[in-house]
Amino acid sequence: YATLGAVAASAFQGVGWLSTQSVALRPVWTFFHIVCFLLGMVLLVASVPLTLLVEIAIMRGLGRIPAGTFSLWSLAYIRVWLETGIVHSAGNWLSGTLFWPMWLRACGMRIGRHCEVSTIIDVVPELTTFGAEVFLADGIYLAGPRLQRGTATLAETSLGDRTFLGKVPIQNNKMTVFFNRILK
Repeated sequence: YATLGAVAASAFQGVGWLSTQSVALRPVWTFFHIVCFLLGMVLLVASVPLTLLVEIAIMRGLGRIPAGTFSLWSLAYIRVWLETGIVHSAGNWLSGTLFWPMWLRACGMRIGRHCEVSTIIDVVPELTTFGAEVFLADGIYLAGPRLQRGTATLAETSLGDRTFLGKVPIQNNKMTVFFNRILK
């Protein structure tokens, strides 16, 4: 790969030298620089949306993680670790935006209408359900795997309609919050 890059750089250096020797090639060389700049800008702007789409594809490709207890050294726990890391990564870009619940739905989380979700930490999307009008403030540790004696335990977590979780609560797995509750 590095060798091909060196060959390409050498070829373009030759074209650059040739453009200084020939007046006819200067517009071509200038056009090439403009195209490279525009391509770089497109890649810069499109990199975040493309990364988020690839993360959705990875989450879907990992498959549904079932509730249960797994060894910390098993492939099942590696999938859990990857999913929680991907959710954290996507949350750095989308947390608190209108796109965040849509991205979480695409990854398998069941989210009701008119929900506002900010920073959630350590969550496995397919094991989480939100009712309608749920509000989660910043820094919610929501039903992450419970690590104990070399095992990780995962359980379903659901928040009922009109639930509010305040800043930095830690919700254990296998939790259900019913209608109209406020936890701070």
